[in-house]
Amino acid sequence: MFSRATPPVVLLAFLSACGDDSPMSPSGPPPVDPPAATRIISLSGDMNFGIVEVGRYSERYLLVQNSGNADLALTGFTSFGPAGVFSGLNATQTVAPGRASVVAIRFAPAAPSTYSGTFSVIGNFTSGSNTHTFSGAGTTTAGLWTESGTDTSVFDVPTFVARVRVVAASTGSCEPFVVFFGDVKVVDQTLGTCSGASNTTHQSGHLTSGGASVQINSSPSVSWTFTEER
Repeated sequence: MFSRATPPVVLLAFLSACGDDSPMSPSGPPPVDPPAATRIISLSGDMNFGIVEVGRYSERYLLVQNSGNADLALTGFTSFGPAGVFSGLNATQTVAPGRASVVAIRFAPAAPSTYSGTFSVIGNFTSGSNTHTFSGAGTTTAGLWTESGTDTSVFDVPTFVARVRVVAASTGSCEPFVVFFGDVKVVDQTLGTCSGASNTTHQSGHLTSGGASVQINSSPSVSWTFTEER
């Protein structure tokens, strides 16, 4: 008895056939690079501080928006004005993508003077605007703006006034007292002693946009006063 070796040609054919049946490596589109990081900054808020007595301070709140796709790191605050008059109290923080955060801005006048200019929020933003205007005034007296009169009148509220108290009284009979801030009617009341009148006096508080135009429609028997509120 004897055995015969498999011919080399047959062995090579067998190995080649096995190789043809092996599964192919999967293939697909090449990997896509992630989008570039963006941190788009925008600032909003009323930074008109009005009149503040020297030795005191007023605070307003700045809204910092990040409309990018990565965290926005805020690292500081710079004011183009006298040192220490305007300061950002919590200007070091992180704003997540699509979110907003609040930075408290303090105005502490050093002298009875008018202050205005631009401040900047410092951070790693990639685009957008990181600046905002400000204004304010220092005084040695804590005087409030006021405007008084009778009858119909038109006047402008100073730009530093953010809120007013409206007081009116009538000595007549069924007199109209109507107040517009710009195109918006904020007061519409009948004053007097007739049966149709609800009161002889009126009092209300209103927010104003700086520099708003006020129009009053009334009669000479109605006296009114507008006083700044802080």
